Amino acid sequence: MGTRHLHEILSERVSISGTMQLQLDEATDAWGIKVERVEIKDVRLPVQLQRAMAAEAEAAREARAKVIAAEGEQKASRALREASEVIGDSPAALQLRYLQTLSAISAEKNSTIVFPLPIDLITYFLKTNDAQTQKNAKAAAAAMAQQEKHEQQEEQRKQQEQQKRQQQKQTKSATVLYSDVKQPTKTQEASITVATLSEHQQSTAM
Repeated sequence: MGTRHLHEILSERVSISGTMQLQLDEATDAWGIKVERVEIKDVRLPVQLQRAMAAEAEAAREARAKVIAAEGEQKASRALREASEVIGDSPAALQLRYLQTLSAISAEKNSTIVFPLPIDLITYFLKTNDAQTQKNAKAAAAAMAQQEKHEQQEEQRKQQEQQKRQQQKQTKSATVLYSDVKQPTKTQEASITVATLSEHQQSTAM
């Protein structure tokens, strides 16, 4: 048993049992003993060895799966390259593929249908959109500048009107003061007359 590998023990039990029986017969013939049958019924392995074997088997399976996936991707890449070369040489083939894709999408009865667009058309729309965006930005900047200019002019006009009203108010106040000084009221005239008569009477009495 110790000269065999584990996979040999598991797969060649019958032959190993026959070999062991021959060796036992050679040893027991001198004693007059005959071994009727040798059979390997069960192979028990240590727990650590079982875990190591399971990990090794899992790694081997993962490696094989990765190899198979890589081979599949390689074949798919080659097929895509060949298909792209064929479609590139024939624009009609591209259009046919486009129609086939639309037919397949419509057959699935989806509520949403996505229409693929050519790259050239998308690029054109992007450039047009960028140009329109720049144009709108310039127009918005010009409108803001015009609005600021209008607000400044309106503010200046309000300041001028306020200054003008203040000047008119000051002029009106000066006119009222001048009128009060130059044109005394009737009460003031009567007071002046009484004062004058009093002064005249005093001078006469003296």
